[in-house]
Amino acid sequence: MRNKKAMSVIKQQMSDLLQKEMDRKDFLKHMGVAAVALIGVPAVIKALTQATDSSTRSPSTKNSLGYGSSAYGGSSAQRNNHKVS
Repeated sequence: MRNKKAMSVIKQQMSDLLQKEMDRKDFLKHMGVAAVALIGVPAVIKALTQATDSSTRSPSTKNSLGYGSSAYGGSSAQRNNHKVS
């Protein structure tokens, strides 16, 4: 029931907005807000879910990704035993 009430409020607001006279500047402003709402909200949700997914990885997985994760110039065992002076 709450969802139906919210939808009727949204429909009423859309109807009011479509009936309102506006100049080009106001129209573009409203379309920009609508575009950001349609594109931005899913992008934010995706970024948040990816951030939580990466925080649940094991430490060995985190360390094996990115720069320096390959055994360039030798095996990883040789690289780990190499002493830096």
